[in-house]
Amino acid sequence: MYNYDDIRPYNDSEIRPVLDKLFRDKLFRFIIKPYLKCMMPDWNRKQRKSFAEELAGQDTIEGIQELLAQGPLEQIVKHTTNGVTSSGLENLKSDKGYLFISNHRDILMDSFLINYTLYNSGFQTPLNAFGSNLSFKYIEDLLRLNKSFIIKRDLKNNLRLVMKTQSNFIYEQLEEGKSVWIAQKEGRAKDGVDATNKHLIFMLYVTATQRGLDYQQFVRKHQIVPISISYEYEPCARRKAKELYKTQKDGYYKKGRLEDFWSIREGVISWKGNVHLAFGAPLEGEFKNKDDVAAAIDKQIIESYRLWDTNTAAHDLMYGTNFTRPEGFEKSKEFKNYLSKQPAHLRPFIEQIYAAPVHSKLKLENKL
Repeated sequence: MYNYDDIRPYNDSEIRPVLDKLFRDKLFRFIIKPYLKCMMPDWNRKQRKSFAEELAGQDTIEGIQELLAQGPLEQIVKHTTNGVTSSGLENLKSDKGYLFISNHRDILMDSFLINYTLYNSGFQTPLNAFGSNLSFKYIEDLLRLNKSFIIKRDLKNNLRLVMKTQSNFIYEQLEEGKSVWIAQKEGRAKDGVDATNKHLIFMLYVTATQRGLDYQQFVRKHQIVPISISYEYEPCARRKAKELYKTQKDGYYKKGRLEDFWSIREGVISWKGNVHLAFGAPLEGEFKNKDDVAAAIDKQIIESYRLWDTNTAAHDLMYGTNFTRPEGFEKSKEFKNYLSKQPAHLRPFIEQIYAAPVHSKLKLENKL
């Protein structure tokens, strides 16, 4: 038997003690006030206080999710995007469980927008995977209150046992007909290149092989659905560029103590423009190993990634191409103006982030 107590989402019976602990904490109450103000600018202080009190009084996961969907998520979409669109859900069944694997561009917004889209389309919301390396205090409690589970990282001991435990937990959720979301690799795609980590596929497969399934059977059983998330304006682009610059300059990058806190905040409140979520079809085909599975996921994510004029403008600037459409000239000018306001030493890295999806499509189509 595996013990999931330190990774699984909280259940309804645990919600009250966890919320009571959080809202008794003076630092937590101090931190949550500016977060709510940023996330819900239409609401006055009294309304935000009422929301916090309502959140503190919840006693079910469903209640928390409904409250978040109708409050912060609606406000975030309204104030930081030109709209969130989706495609592909018509090919999925709302009463069926899937293993969703998406590209990863933002710590919280990727999963938030997937949940938001599924919730508003009448689908069950998935259990969401988050890494244990997030340094922001309180984050694990908050995530586990919202149907999230923890993927242990940076482990030196019992790595094999932890991997088996995580694999078995995910397998059991899917066996019960629940949906699960996990990013295609550890950490955001800071360089704009979306590529599935083959070790992730192996971790997911560990329990299947213990139960006598080959990769073909594993894929068929788990109904793996790739999701391609594309933001017109990349969340935390300057922060990502700074990390790329520092890594190139110094050979390494050391994350600051409160960096995750600020990255999460910026990812939530920064302007994203248009956002599109392309839900793929459950994987089909012949799969002999983890490489085959990863390649099939990458193919769907890259093919269905919706390119914006920001992407083509960046590629034209970086590679001297001419992909910008005539009707996209104004958007291209907006992007160049945005780029001109960034620190000069970071501009090449920001261009790279935006140009990468175009480059990935060309590479997939053998046009490079």
